[in-house]
Amino acid sequence: MISLQQAYDILFSLSFQPKTQILNLFEAHGKILAQDLIALRNLPAFSNSAMDGYAISEISPSYTLQGSIFAGENQRADILPNHCIKIMTGAMIPQNTLAIIPFENTTLQNDQIIPTRPITAKQHIKFCGEDYKQGEILLKKGTKLNYASLSLIASQGIFEVPTFCPPKIAIFSSGDELKEPWEEAQEFQIYNTNAIAYSSILQSYGFPSAYQGILPDCKEKLLRALQEFQSYDIILTSGGASVGEADFFEEVLKISGAKILFHGINLKPGRPMLLAKLNNTLIFSLPGNPLSGCLNLLTLVIPALQKLSQNQNFHPLKLQATLKEDLFLKDKRSNMILGSFDGKFFTPYQKGKYGSGSLKPLQNSNAIAIFSEEEAHISQGSQITILLIP
Repeated sequence: MISLQQAYDILFSLSFQPKTQILNLFEAHGKILAQDLIALRNLPAFSNSAMDGYAISEISPSYTLQGSIFAGENQRADILPNHCIKIMTGAMIPQNTLAIIPFENTTLQNDQIIPTRPITAKQHIKFCGEDYKQGEILLKKGTKLNYASLSLIASQGIFEVPTFCPPKIAIFSSGDELKEPWEEAQEFQIYNTNAIAYSSILQSYGFPSAYQGILPDCKEKLLRALQEFQSYDIILTSGGASVGEADFFEEVLKISGAKILFHGINLKPGRPMLLAKLNNTLIFSLPGNPLSGCLNLLTLVIPALQKLSQNQNFHPLKLQATLKEDLFLKDKRSNMILGSFDGKFFTPYQKGKYGSGSLKPLQNSNAIAIFSEEEAHISQGSQITILLIP
């Protein structure tokens, strides 16, 4: 069994070279950029007005209106002395423009434009190349594309970008006691909740997956099932990795030639997690208990998938919170505690006292606090680190 930090070290050392694809900007949201993008033109492409107002070439008590410039016009006449030109936001400024006076900072007297506030040189001007200059790196390889980065790409007249293909992921459940939600379960059987939960979590982070059914508690059948694994880059299983008599998964993996990277994390909940590599396929076997499996997926597997997908910001986003109430934990192991975060305070769900098979804590929480092996009593008012969850 390894520590939580050792698990992260192993997960973040994994390597995988995904394929690439060319997507248009309307298809590229959430994808990872596969190469650096270089600015093809200055941004802005020309110096323009940041406000609706008057362009001036000198500071004067009053100005005579010379004309107007609208966005999209190619008007290059200089501003005459003691004159101003009415200009709209985004319009190209005359070459000798000193500043823009917003409409609301002027008054009209006897056909003269009178400034009502002090004028500063260069005010309200967006200068050519102020954001990016032609030839500069616009976006780096590994950037996850969102509305801001996509609009930046569009500003360069680029419509198609190279992106990494997401890993091909399959989900399996395991256990003869499971029934699918569309089947009828006897009183001694349970419905398969993990596959639905895993698929939903993956989807919320932009990872498509395929559900492939329930693995049997039988060595021979498991050996045959493992042949399907190599059609995928990533396999997620739930259950089968604990120490029960019918949990043959690690043994079957070893028989098939898989390398066990770790089995067991000194963590509550989520201890019986297993990571293996079968040829080029990575296998994450998560605990069968629903809450444990979901927490392992959220805190360990998702960051690893982000890194494997070449996302340069793969580390989980951490926030600081104030603990609302005293928290007592068992030491000598890391602990993950679900709770509610209101923007300032983190309130542990039921003081951290709930079972690893329960679904209700997940339904009533929006954050996870992770505590180290040395932390047993965390006092009310302490500053702690939390992860927000979907």
